[in-house]
Amino acid sequence: MTEKRYFSYDFWSVIILIFYAMMQISRWPLFPQHIDIYYHLLTAWGFIQAGGYSNWDFWQYAPIGRPHAYPPLFHIVLALLMKAGVDKIVLARIFSVAIPLAFLFTLWNFLRKKFSSCLAFFSLVTISSSLSFYASLTNHMPSTIALTFGILAIWQFMNNKTLLALLLLALCFYTHMGVSYFIVFTLAIYALFNKEHFRQAITIVIGAMILAIPMIMRQLSCINLLSLPYIRENYCREFKTIDYILAAIGFTILLRSKGKGRLFLALFLASFVYLPYKARFFSAEGYLPVALLAAVAIYGICESFGKNRYAKYIVISVTAFMLIFSPTIATGQVDVGKPANRLFLFDSAIMNMIFPTANERIISGTIWFEKGYSFVSRLIRENSSPDDIIYCTENTTGLCLAVASGRATANYLLPEVYSKGRTDPYADSKIIIMLKYYDPISAKEIIKKYGLVLLGRNELFDVYKNPSARAKMLIR
Repeated sequence: MTEKRYFSYDFWSVIILIFYAMMQISRWPLFPQHIDIYYHLLTAWGFIQAGGYSNWDFWQYAPIGRPHAYPPLFHIVLALLMKAGVDKIVLARIFSVAIPLAFLFTLWNFLRKKFSSCLAFFSLVTISSSLSFYASLTNHMPSTIALTFGILAIWQFMNNKTLLALLLLALCFYTHMGVSYFIVFTLAIYALFNKEHFRQAITIVIGAMILAIPMIMRQLSCINLLSLPYIRENYCREFKTIDYILAAIGFTILLRSKGKGRLFLALFLASFVYLPYKARFFSAEGYLPVALLAAVAIYGICESFGKNRYAKYIVISVTAFMLIFSPTIATGQVDVGKPANRLFLFDSAIMNMIFPTANERIISGTIWFEKGYSFVSRLIRENSSPDDIIYCTENTTGLCLAVASGRATANYLLPEVYSKGRTDPYADSKIIIMLKYYDPISAKEIIKKYGLVLLGRNELFDVYKNPSARAKMLIR
């Protein structure tokens, strides 16, 4: 398409990217916003205690622990920076700001160089229509890093740089396994659509998987411990409206085309690898191909400029609608007192970043630090030794407090990977933290049974010491 001189798609793309950069930086005090990064920080801390990579998660489910099969690249980077003296929360904030921006810039630059500035611009528009997808870029950091590696691998594949694409795909396997298979299937399906690239694509896939054999074998060895039905996020899904309509149009357009445009069909078909993680399939990583297909549809309308006098107004209206309104149908919301199915009218990423207080789904874990984590972590450090174990009556809070205090925890995240052995967390833990809303009758019974001694309390937590606890962190 011949782009109009008076309208620069690159210029407006850069404006969108600058907006995101400014918004990310302005939200520095609110980061980290999601529990996921605390898991990664605690894992990095566990690596430091072990003196290197450990395939046994002794820092959660303590003292028994569980097999650790998560790809280690992100944790190793975190551990090195923590060893260098970078504060854990500062580290989380740096990555929260930088990782989504790096992904958006990489994707935009790839689309601009290999397709067109117009398509790259509208891809940023369609991505901006989804708050949940943009939030996932910040919240699921290893996944976003792996997606960035994956886009770079596809880029080098399309540049016929086989070895570099192979190495980038191998890095995906050591960063996030779900994204790795997403990119693997994308390349394989693309090769089926474009037979002339079949040998190159298969070489990249097989070569990368050979390099990733240690990680693949480790994950296969733990597959019997995997239990997807226990993943809480699978019960909360969000569906966009106009995005799916546009994506269906884009899918139809590409079915009639040939060549490199079939990449977007391959991405969509490969995204079904996320289907066991339904929330991620509909609302997070699996939404990326939908956004790209929607951008293809808008690009197709732009192609009719000059042939259809209404095309320009349709594009302007659709763009404005997606950036401002972009309604979302949310199902299975777990907010207390809220209906299970809800409609959010102004639900684009841009609108929610400009008006964050208007959406109750936007929360920040840092607020908890200000309200009580620092108080509790101080009590933990003063009344326990470095190899003691802590336990909280709420799992995610226990994980955050373990990060803040530098202690192993009997709590855990990623419940889909469970422990074969489970001891009594109250008997094992030197420090017990009870949230204020914990059942008072149960609390009294626990205090009496284990002889817990109150250390302190504030408006959120009651902190107890268990004088009879003898269990210790078992480093493996």
